[in-house]
Amino acid sequence: MMRKMGPMKNILRLIPGMASVLPTEAFNDSDKKMGRIEAIILSMTLRERTHPHLIDSARIRRIAKGSGTSISDVENLLRQFHGHRNRR
Repeated sequence: MMRKMGPMKNILRLIPGMASVLPTEAFNDSDKKMGRIEAIILSMTLRERTHPHLIDSARIRRIAKGSGTSISDVENLLRQFHGHRNRR
């Protein structure tokens, strides 16, 4: 849904005063990160998406290879997800 809205820099331009406060380089990085996250999630099976606790080291390697990202990128995304789930 976020990607359908366009690049982050265009979204933040709509907020009064934000365009002058934040550097545009930061937006380019965030768009790249969103692309990596999307690739990782799309490389997971439906079961892995619904039950991320099933993802072991072999599955992490497969997801990384399928998404064109590194193993550490996949592990970081899983850590972020588990961190948010534990706060609820």
